[in-house]
Amino acid sequence: RNYEIALHAQCRYPDRLRTVVILPWDEITDKELQLLTDNGVVGARVSWRTESEVNLNMIERLTGFGWSIHYLIRAAEVTDEWKKIILSTPGNFVLEHTGYPPANKGANSEEFQFVLESLETERCWVKLSPRFSGQEDFPFSDTDEFIFKLTEHAPSRLLWGSDWPHPQYFKPMPNDVRLLDMVENWVPDESIRNLIFVDNPAELFGFSKI
Repeated sequence: RNYEIALHAQCRYPDRLRTVVILPWDEITDKELQLLTDNGVVGARVSWRTESEVNLNMIERLTGFGWSIHYLIRAAEVTDEWKKIILSTPGNFVLEHTGYPPANKGANSEEFQFVLESLETERCWVKLSPRFSGQEDFPFSDTDEFIFKLTEHAPSRLLWGSDWPHPQYFKPMPNDVRLLDMVENWVPDESIRNLIFVDNPAELFGFSKI
């Protein structure tokens, strides 16, 4: 919950970076939030691993600063209470790792329907990655049908989850180039890839349009 390193990088490269942080939820002041906002922080992560409850007051405060809320969840473990909170997020929000649906249950599962329902709010963005795959290594083909459905359903609401698999990953480590190659298989339409890699993050995070 210490964002010092991320903020340091953000301040060094203000035009190239935007930052999402994990906050000390009950301690931060509006003055500090304004300082972070002024220096390029655009979102906060809420994780099922670290948050037993969601601080609704803080979410409202952060969205008031224009931040997006990034939910790191496992769709199979999301309670009805968490679903209600996520869907009622007053500003933009992101489901990380494709919402982490159980890959073995397929794209018609109730868990994946929650991801699609979130997109229907028109305030949700989904960060694509094969992190939820049940396979140990490439080709992570059990994720394909989920991505195909998302690109058909809401191509302008998808992001590339380039943070995976570097932190806290203990299976065979995929090569980044192969992960990028996989996106070409997932999304053969170049115009949709441009949305995912360029236009969508520019819109959500406030970059200048290219």
